[in-house]
Amino acid sequence: MLLKKYREVYLINNSNDVRYSICKVLNDYDSQEAAEADLLKLLSHEVSETDLLKDFDNKGI
Repeated sequence: MLLKKYREVYLINNSNDVRYSICKVLNDYDSQEAAEADLLKLLSHEVSETDLLKDFDNKGI
């Protein structure tokens, strides 16, 4: 069985002048509200990271 390999997108986030984080992008959104809704679904196990990555991959951004 072959596993689907999704795009891997990362970014560097600067939370202040001395702290940086490497963040993995799971999906891309048109609004903060939509992103927050999916984040809540992710945290409550209603969707998985794979579900979000599938959606992101299908957008072809």
